[in-house]
Amino acid sequence: MGKMWDDTGCQEITFGVRQFHVSRTEPASIALVDDDFQGGIVHYVNSNAISAHSPYSPVTRLIHTLLNNNKAKVLTGNVIYTTEAPTAMCLGMASNVGAAVKQIAVIKGRVLKDSQYKQVDWSSWLATRNTELNAYACDGAGASPNLDLTNELKTKRHEGGHSVHRIYMMVACALITKRFRSGHGLNSGQNIGSILVSRQGEILAWGVNTNDNNHTYHAEVNMIQSYHRRMGGNYAGLPDGCRIYTTLKPCAMCAGMIMQTVANPGSFKVFYEQHDPSGFAADTALDKAPGRQSALFTGSHVLDIVGVETAESKSRVGKPRMSDQIKDSYRKIQTSKKVDSEDKRITAFLGDEMATKLFSAAATSLQTKLRKHGVSGQATGKELNPTVTSALTHLHGFLRARGVVN
Repeated sequence: MGKMWDDTGCQEITFGVRQFHVSRTEPASIALVDDDFQGGIVHYVNSNAISAHSPYSPVTRLIHTLLNNNKAKVLTGNVIYTTEAPTAMCLGMASNVGAAVKQIAVIKGRVLKDSQYKQVDWSSWLATRNTELNAYACDGAGASPNLDLTNELKTKRHEGGHSVHRIYMMVACALITKRFRSGHGLNSGQNIGSILVSRQGEILAWGVNTNDNNHTYHAEVNMIQSYHRRMGGNYAGLPDGCRIYTTLKPCAMCAGMIMQTVANPGSFKVFYEQHDPSGFAADTALDKAPGRQSALFTGSHVLDIVGVETAESKSRVGKPRMSDQIKDSYRKIQTSKKVDSEDKRITAFLGDEMATKLFSAAATSLQTKLRKHGVSGQATGKELNPTVTSALTHLHGFLRARGVVN
C-alpha cells in the first residue's frame, strides 16, 4: 500500500488500482469496499475511535449497513480495507458474508466528500437496529440468585453446581419458542437461542437468530448488541466471570464478537448444547482460547438436547425417546439424495417440525421444574437442589414476561 500527501493537504491511499483521499483534520477509523456492480463506487464508513469491548467496528458497521441496503453482492468475494487492525470479530463477520479483510496504513483524517466515494448511512441503520433490539428486553427477572456459576462440580447429592447450568441452557432453548408466535418480530431466522448470565446467575441479555433480516443477526450477535444497547454509557464489555449459554456452537463471527466484547478474556465461559458439523464453527477464536468454551449436553455426538432429555419422564422408558427420534430424523436427511446440501445444514434441520419439538419440550420442562421447586406452585417435598431453586426463582418472572411459562 502506498501513501503520500498532495498539495491540498490530503493523504492518498492506494488499494488495488484505486486511490482514496482523506484530509488531515480529525482522527478517524475507516473501512471501505470497492463496488464493482455500481460503476466502481467506493462504499465507506469512517468514525472516531471505537470504545473498548464494543460490538461495533468500522468493518462491522460497513457490513451491517450494506446488508441492510441489499448490497450483499458487493461484499461476497471482495476485500474490505480498514485502517484498524482487524480483530477476530471483523474477520469472522467478513467471512460470514464471503469477504476478506486487509489493513491499510494507519491514517489520521476524515474522508473527503467526493462523488466517487459513497458513505454508508450508518446512523440510520443504528437507529433502526436499536429499535429492533428493544425486542430483547430483560424485564421481570427477580432478585439476584447469588450463585457462583464458576462451580461446575457434579455430586451424587442434590447440591452440585452442574445442574444449574442445565437450567440456563434449557432457558436458551425455551426462548426459541417465542419465535413460534406471531407479532413479536423475531420469527425471521434460524431456531438458535443464546443467553448472557452474570457470574452470580442474573439474566443479563438474550437473543434468537433473525438472520433472514440480515445475515449477521445471529443469536449471539443479537444478544451482545442488545446488552450493549441497554447498558448505554455504563457499558464496559460483557462482565467479568459471565457465562453464555447458546444452543448451537458459535460460528467464527459470533466467537469473534464474544472474544472482542468480554471485559476479562480469562474469566468468562461459553456453554453450547449442539455441535455444528459444518465448517462455520471450526477453528474459531473460542477454539483458540483454552478453557473458554465447553459443550453442555448428555452424551452422544449429534443432537444431544438437554431440554429434551430432561423433559422426558421415566414413564417413557421402553418407548422411543424424543431425542432419539430427532437424531434419526437428522440422519435420514443427511443420507437423503433428494435433499439439497443447503437443507442438510444443522441450522436448516433445527427448523424441521421434528426438531422444533425439543424447544417446546424445554419450555414444558421448565414449567414442571418451577412447580417442583415451589416457585409456581407447592413444592413436592422431595430433596431439591438449592442452587436450582434460586435460579428458577430469579428466572420465573423473566420467562413469564416472555410468554415461555405461566
